[in-house]
Amino acid sequence: MKLGNGRYEAHEHRTPGTPTVYKLGIAVEDGSLTRIEYDFHPATNNGNVWKQRIIRPQFSAEQEYGYDALNRISGMYESAAVNRAYNYDRYGNRYVETSSSQIPSPIAPEPTMPGHFNTANNRLAMTGTGFDAAGNQTTLAPYTLEYDAEGRNTVVKLSGASYATFSYDGEGRRVRKAMNGGDTTYYLYDALGQMAVEYSTDTASSTGSSYLFADMLGSVRTITNDVGAVVECYDYLPFGRML
Repeated sequence: MKLGNGRYEAHEHRTPGTPTVYKLGIAVEDGSLTRIEYDFHPATNNGNVWKQRIIRPQFSAEQEYGYDALNRISGMYESAAVNRAYNYDRYGNRYVETSSSQIPSPIAPEPTMPGHFNTANNRLAMTGTGFDAAGNQTTLAPYTLEYDAEGRNTVVKLSGASYATFSYDGEGRRVRKAMNGGDTTYYLYDALGQMAVEYSTDTASSTGSSYLFADMLGSVRTITNDVGAVVECYDYLPFGRML
């Protein structure tokens, strides 16, 4: 597929033993800008990704995934020494058992032991977290969150003062985000309910069009500008957290 900036995106879906490939390049069938290869185990293939290789100019990495007896991800191991092991309590709650120092700390609290879950209600029981009777998270220190009657987040407060407010349309879709003392963002949707346009009162840091190259899960991996130059690249941990 040729993009509007002249770059080409291609997908190759293959049988186990031969990698499935997603690639972005400057010519047809070229993956010189980003190439992502997915390997599925040839002997025990059940649809789970076994290995993932990410290849870009001046960068490459290979990630290998492990699974437990219940087919849940138990670990991610990368050639660049980024690795993480997961475990699960008897209710299926996931926690991080070990994690390499190269992985930055998350903004939100991250469970690292079974005791970080309340066995009475299956909610987080970590310092700085709290929930209302409906199960909505109301405390994520130093933030507090408020909800409307339909359980949608409407206000975020920081140290008691309004930090952000959110508005929704009749379909439950978020249509407005207003930052206290900052910019306001509006979201417009197409006839299929998918977000089509995003407007902001904030001053644009750049102009022109951006083209998104996504992986097999739909996560954005590379952004190119209107002349085809790579402006941003992304990588992720299992379950979607950005590295």
